[in-house]
Amino acid sequence: MDLQSAIALQPAGVQFWVMWLTVAALGGAVLLMVWRESRVAGLSLLAASVAAGLTMEWLFALQGYSKLLGTAHIPFWTPWVVYAVLLLRAGNQRMAPRVLLSLILVTLVISLIFDYANMGLYVVDRVVT
Repeated sequence: MDLQSAIALQPAGVQFWVMWLTVAALGGAVLLMVWRESRVAGLSLLAASVAAGLTMEWLFALQGYSKLLGTAHIPFWTPWVVYAVLLLRAGNQRMAPRVLLSLILVTLVISLIFDYANMGLYVVDRVVT
């Protein structure tokens, strides 16, 4: 079974969330490249998301489907989130890329909260047992 087949077996809410993450991370990255002031953000998000996706596929091949698959996002999306916050704080974007950047940022932060929580629970479980 491949990762996409394993995701297809998950509850509808999980499938929707994975679809939304894909749209936000990949589609959003491409859209950010439309505007000059957000082009670097788009390119870096695309690179980070492709790297996270490949890492997730590798983790799936090693251990199968688990909540730890989300840890693939952590090393790639965390630096991008920091960069996006700094970019938004600088305020050098027009309204459309600023709104899109904010929407992507909120989406990735929500995902990272779950990813860090799942990783933490895994570590605590390993230490306690």
